[in-house]
Amino acid sequence: MPEEVVQRCLDLGADDVICTRLESHRKQIRFANNEITASKIWDSQAMRIFLSMDKRVVVTSIRDMDNIEASISKLIGFAKVMGPKEEYYGIASGKYTYSDMRPNDTDIVEEDVVESVFSIADDYRAAGVIYNTHSSNELATSAGIKCNDKGSSMEISLRVFADKQASGHSVSCARNKKDFDAEAACREAKDIAKMSIGAKSGSEGRFDVLLSPLCMGNLIDHISFQTSAFYVDSGLSFFKDKIGKDVASPIVNLYDDGTRPDGLGSGRYDEEGVPSRKNTLIEEGVLKTYLHNTSTAKKHGVETTANAGLISPEPTNMVLQEGDFSPEEMLSELGNGLYITNNWYTRFQNYSTGDFSTIPRDGIFVVKDGEISGSIKEIRISDNMQRLLLNISALGNDPKHIHWWEAETPCFTPHVLIKDVNVTRSRG
Repeated sequence: MPEEVVQRCLDLGADDVICTRLESHRKQIRFANNEITASKIWDSQAMRIFLSMDKRVVVTSIRDMDNIEASISKLIGFAKVMGPKEEYYGIASGKYTYSDMRPNDTDIVEEDVVESVFSIADDYRAAGVIYNTHSSNELATSAGIKCNDKGSSMEISLRVFADKQASGHSVSCARNKKDFDAEAACREAKDIAKMSIGAKSGSEGRFDVLLSPLCMGNLIDHISFQTSAFYVDSGLSFFKDKIGKDVASPIVNLYDDGTRPDGLGSGRYDEEGVPSRKNTLIEEGVLKTYLHNTSTAKKHGVETTANAGLISPEPTNMVLQEGDFSPEEMLSELGNGLYITNNWYTRFQNYSTGDFSTIPRDGIFVVKDGEISGSIKEIRISDNMQRLLLNISALGNDPKHIHWWEAETPCFTPHVLIKDVNVTRSRG
């Protein structure tokens, strides 16, 4: 049990200890060309241990549950020979109460979901992956905190191909069956693929750009980690020294919310056992806080935001507050520009300034007088993330739950209109 591991580490000389026991059951189905190509199930358990000894901090994950004593001894040995982490200020302590565990209903037949996708794709080709995951964990700390949690999730990420050069991508993810809609995701991807037929090479220049939730979700994923105090202190964030300053358009309100019942990143507590909460990161364009665990919070002279990550504070669910515009009104508001439905390979040339590039993929559309007039390909966004946030001019009223391998942080985001975006050519 976690509390037994905590006590053993204390007996061997540790000062602070956190132990979490994790168990999960995950099913995956992959499909391509309207056929199931693989079906896998993983049952796993692990013990994650964090400890400090005279400010020497070590972390490990143990999967050999029959050999925990030897693993603990090795971990203590590593701590004794490591140099101290001078900016380590301890773990959370106190008596906490936690919300009730949220009921989850992910009782689906994954093969039936995939077959319904094939039916909708029809004579187009569908490819992608579906996951159904059930997990639980128990946590104990040397500060006397004991808690447990469980949850489940279902996700599908799929692309539909009208031909080799015309494709659309969409996702659906949820903690409950009622919020999961793989068929709607397939219909959206199919519509994008159909509109993408006959794409021509795009041109360089500066354009007003409408980003879909899928595309904006990728950018929010990168933004979220730059709000972590660890990245700020490491010089890897363009938010450094920006608390209380304008970092986005006044219409931008961005939250980290680990309490949302529908969020894939939600839980009862963080990795120190601090109850989850909602934090305002950006309010009306002004940066309000970084994400903190207990140690980084003490360094910055603030309270933890319940985002431990023991080494690096981590986001839970990022929420970009929606606006008032319908998707059709967003196109009208755009007027003339580009509508980008997906992107990948987002890379930073300079984290501290926010210079980055990303490659739009799948449906990229030219918009004239508020109407889609054609599709293009082979372009790249090469700009600055701070500038893009400041240039947001409109937000849709259609938030969507986004999570896939190009958006590792679960988020809720609507369509977003950004003015004056720098576009270059790409052959990627």
